[in-house]
Amino acid sequence: MPRTTRTIVLASLTMLFAVGMTVAATPEEPEYLNPIYLDVADKAKVSLADALAGCNAANGTSYSVQGLDGGDFKDCTIVKRGNGELRMNVAMTNFMGAIHVEEGVLTATNHYALGAGNSGAPESGTFVHDGATLYMGSDASTINPVEGECITIEGYGNSATYGAIRVENADKNAFWGLGRNLALSDDARIVYGAHPTTTRRLGFKGYGDYPQMMDMNGRTLTLQGNYNREQPYFTFWGVTGNSEEVPQFMTDPGHIIATNLTLMMQYDMILAGDASNMFTLRYVDFGLMTERNTYAPWSIDVRENSAFMGGECSLGRLSCVTNVGQWNGPIILSSDAGLKRWTSSNEHFSHISFKGKVSGPGGFRPAGGIGTRDKVALHLLNPENDFAGGIVMTNGVIYAGENGVIPPNGGMVVLTNSVLHLCGKLDETYTLPSLELNGRSSVVGGNGRWTGCVSKTGEGAAKYSSSVGGPLLDVTEGELCFPKFRTGLYTGQYTYGPNTQARQKMLTTTHTNRIVCAPEMAYAMSESGCWSASNTLYSYSGTIWNREEDADWTFAASVIHAYVELDGKEVLRAYPSNWSQRYATNRTVRVTKGAHRMVVSVASIKYPGDMANDMLNVYNNTWTWNDKSGIMLDRQGRGSKNVADYERLEDPGDGSLFTLSSEQDDSWLPAFDRVNVDEGAVLNLDGHAYSAQDISGGGTVTGGDVTVNGAFIADSRSVAGGGTLAFGGRLAFAEGAKFKAAVDRAEVPQSIRENGWLAAYAEGGIAGLPEVDESSRRNWRVFKTDDGRGLMVSYYGRFAVIVR
Repeated sequence: MPRTTRTIVLASLTMLFAVGMTVAATPEEPEYLNPIYLDVADKAKVSLADALAGCNAANGTSYSVQGLDGGDFKDCTIVKRGNGELRMNVAMTNFMGAIHVEEGVLTATNHYALGAGNSGAPESGTFVHDGATLYMGSDASTINPVEGECITIEGYGNSATYGAIRVENADKNAFWGLGRNLALSDDARIVYGAHPTTTRRLGFKGYGDYPQMMDMNGRTLTLQGNYNREQPYFTFWGVTGNSEEVPQFMTDPGHIIATNLTLMMQYDMILAGDASNMFTLRYVDFGLMTERNTYAPWSIDVRENSAFMGGECSLGRLSCVTNVGQWNGPIILSSDAGLKRWTSSNEHFSHISFKGKVSGPGGFRPAGGIGTRDKVALHLLNPENDFAGGIVMTNGVIYAGENGVIPPNGGMVVLTNSVLHLCGKLDETYTLPSLELNGRSSVVGGNGRWTGCVSKTGEGAAKYSSSVGGPLLDVTEGELCFPKFRTGLYTGQYTYGPNTQARQKMLTTTHTNRIVCAPEMAYAMSESGCWSASNTLYSYSGTIWNREEDADWTFAASVIHAYVELDGKEVLRAYPSNWSQRYATNRTVRVTKGAHRMVVSVASIKYPGDMANDMLNVYNNTWTWNDKSGIMLDRQGRGSKNVADYERLEDPGDGSLFTLSSEQDDSWLPAFDRVNVDEGAVLNLDGHAYSAQDISGGGTVTGGDVTVNGAFIADSRSVAGGGTLAFGGRLAFAEGAKFKAAVDRAEVPQSIRENGWLAAYAEGGIAGLPEVDESSRRNWRVFKTDDGRGLMVSYYGRFAVIVR
């Protein structure tokens, strides 16, 4: 055929429009152009008025649309059929028509490849039918192709694409990647295969010129990532700050199944629906970077190898106005759920909070992968929780604001360098399962009872600042301390409402054995179970003395946040303009002779258990604070910036600086049916007098006197080791106290049979003598050593005197 200006040359797989022309067809009788490569020549105009432009690409073939924009064509409908691929390569900024992908793959690689989409009308959007795929990707720099588009999908694509929508290499900020509106006409799947060397996000934004919505029509949407779940991010992005309009992302919600990706919930948002709507997680990191205005009532079913990931929260920002990380709906732990924080920065802490009921056979465990498993705070808020798998926490904090949030019949709580904060009301009584303390862990607050054993394992000194007792305290390794409440101890819980003007509302401390060091750090919990201005404050209050004449004193602080008050008036406030900044300040005030009521609040702790780690070293190259400066005082009032001119606010112990605001007693100490301290382990009473029911072991009890009311027990562990339970103070046996041998004959070593056994030795002497229990009386005898400090035990009457 001779070439003319109106000739269609099929041999070159090209439809050439050299001049203006019209290809007409009715909707009932569309004209299918096969094959199609539409090349609109210079100055040519294509008019497809009231027509359907059909593209039927054969299987295995790929054709590109180079230009179908402008004129009357902008309002027509494009239909893609055939199993091949049609590529939309250029921006069609004027195209306002509908696109139907009925078969095969339609690939969009340009920002406006599917048209302008600004009308927001679903009928002019893109429709992906069952078995077909809308593919977006290949060019990482231009992968936001559907900014204002309305997309309706159904089905699971084909064997090659696996999804109704498949996205590759979405730009990190491409939150419009799924269009202005996404609707499901049936169950459907979206596949997100991010490049393994990039961190990309895809999802919905709740703000901007084109806020996005998802109309689920009660259907199920599957979100499928690649096998590197650390890279694909699917995000619901709400609004930050104090916006009055909180976005609602869904209508007629259904269910979402997520596999092999990271699913992020960020900032204020509303998810329509209720607990009947379900997120199902398989190999998913579920990011809770939500804020206090988030309403998320959906259920979450945690299946294989999934984790909850808390958002960044600066440790200085203890009010946590943002990044609350709270989920309101039920949590079903079909398997263990990991806990991790989103960032690997040591400056940040992540909070994960569950207001809904947590149930199922699984529990909570530290998780690896992206970010880190350290510095996670788990907030359990529902007293009806009945999950059975227990909690394992590493370098983090568990908050239990009410009895029942940790199921008493659930699995063990295991802490490794972590804190369990029983932060309910002062009269709250807890019933808890069993507990294992590893390393430098702590238990803070609470009354009640453990149903199982409390054990201390591993090296390091753990602190037990709780009145919760139980059947057995078993110190097998390291040290466990019942800390003495010295100067700096909080004297009560202060609860502030949301509109409080209290100076300390942004500050949180607990048990500061001294003001300088806080070995028992745990953050505050608000009454509502949500991080806000309604926080509980733990603060030191006492009396500081000026023993001399009236004088000028300079107070100084080198912490992130600090507050000092004398006689009800503010002396010092160390608040940086940025919550993540460290801050140093001082102030000189006149202090009259005599006693002055003092309040100190400090919030400057990077790591639960050691305030010193977060003190300021240098400030503007002029402050010469060392890492243990904290709150300091110069009684010469020099206003200096040199640490050498200050003394740390510590009680010397002679009352020259501080006196306590209340008398102390030992009534808070936990009551255990039995206390066991293995050889090599230490129970530190830290100055307390402890009243024990039963006691056993071959380790050391130091720092106070002990009274045994029940029995001194010789069990197989202590007898086989032949160790002596050493007391640094006085050991007293109350009237009626017993000696009981809980060991079989065969387990008694020959050395004890021949020479007896020094079962206990007390530096402060032994008062009283236990009576041998009736079940042990046949074979055992109990004596004191000549110096009155040792408790000797003989077996079958064979006894050798040991002189001490």
